Amino acid sequence: TDKAQIEIAGFIVGPVAAGALVLDEHDRQLGCALVDFGAGTTTLSIYKGGLLRYMAVIPFGGRTITKDVQELGFVPDSAETYKVRYGKQGKDKNKAAGEVSQEVDLRELNKVIQLRQDEIILNVINQIKESGYADQLEAGIIIMGGAAQMNGLVDYLAEKAQMPVKRAIAKRVYINNAAELVQNPIYTQGLSLLLFANENCEKAENKVPVIEPVQVIPPQPV
Repeated sequence: TDKAQIEIAGFIVGPVAAGALVLDEHDRQLGCALVDFGAGTTTLSIYKGGLLRYMAVIPFGGRTITKDVQELGFVPDSAETYKVRYGKQGKDKNKAAGEVSQEVDLRELNKVIQLRQDEIILNVINQIKESGYADQLEAGIIIMGGAAQMNGLVDYLAEKAQMPVKRAIAKRVYINNAAELVQNPIYTQGLSLLLFANENCEKAENKVPVIEPVQVIPPQPV
C-alpha cells in the first residue's frame, strides 16, 4: 500500500479463484487434485463432493528449476530459455525434437531439471496421500501454471502418481474474447482473479468547481 499508494480492496486466495475458472462441476464432484505449477511455489488443491477439502503449498516452482539450470554456467535469461525450449520429462527426455544449441548438453540439462521436478512431484504425491483423498480422486490430477508447460510433464506425472493427468483449460463461459490469454497457462490465475473483481475500484476524483469572486463596480456619479 505504501509503495503503490493504492488501497487494498480485499484479499482473494489465488488457487480458489483458479479452481472457479478451470474446474468443471463434474470434476469437483468426482474428486480431483488441481496442481498449480507456479514460478515460486507449487500449490495443491483437492476437491471432492463439489467442495475444496484440502490445500497445501510446496515451496518450489519453475523459478527454482531455472536457478538449478543456472548452476550449469548459464545466465538467468539463457537458463530460462533453455529450460523451456529443451527441457523434457520422461523416458525420451534426451531425444531432441529439433536442433539443439551447441551451448547445451541436453543430457545434463534434463538431468538437473528432472532432479528438481522429481522433488516437486514427490511432494505433490505425498500431500495427496496426506489429504486422505488419494483413493477418491476419480477425475485425477489437473495441472495449470506457467511451469506446467514442461514437455512430457503430463505423462510423467501420470506415471508417478498412477492416476490420469490433464491440463486445465479456462472455461469459455467466463472468458470468450481473449483466446491468446486463455490458451497460455501463465495467465490462468490472473484471469481467474478477475472473476472475483465484482467491485469497481477505480478511484474517481470529484472536482469541485472553482467559483471566481465577482468584482462589483460601484456606480459612478453622473
